[in-house]
Amino acid sequence: MTGAFARPNIAGIKVYPEAIPAYVYTSSLSPETYPAEHTTLVVDLGRYTCDLAIISTGYQVTSFMTTEHGVQKLVDKFKVLLQQKSSSLGLNDISAFSATNIDQIIDLGYIGSTLETEQAIAARKDVSDLVLEAKEFLNAKILEDAIALAGGDFSMLTRIVFVGGGANWLNEQAQQCTTL
Repeated sequence: MTGAFARPNIAGIKVYPEAIPAYVYTSSLSPETYPAEHTTLVVDLGRYTCDLAIISTGYQVTSFMTTEHGVQKLVDKFKVLLQQKSSSLGLNDISAFSATNIDQIIDLGYIGSTLETEQAIAARKDVSDLVLEAKEFLNAKILEDAIALAGGDFSMLTRIVFVGGGANWLNEQAQQCTTL
């Protein structure tokens, strides 16, 4: 195929973060809920990165950024907090926990069996306060990034769309953004 076609004259390439397709997808789901004139902040939280974009009427990308404030920052913070509390929780070595174990502990808010027997429940080690602190840490980082992207002014936003694999972990914190 090489040489079969004339070379294209490419004037430029622009790489957009995944937040852009997320906006297109969510706006097509319920276009009637979007006002004729709107400005949307899209936050796409992945494992290692967080893509943010401000998009206005007519799919106009006002600004965008990608940061390294993905879910892994929450996991790293949680592991530090867990290490700090390990002796009071009766844990010898948290490095023995796999990444999957840590994710499950964050999901559940406790260390221990998922069995619902009285004995299993009594043996659980509650770490929900550490999970909350780690979530608040990551949420603060993302909020700082969003404020910087919006030029410090959220009043011009019509809506915030929060998507990505990590969005469910910060659902409660994201709901608080509606009161900013």
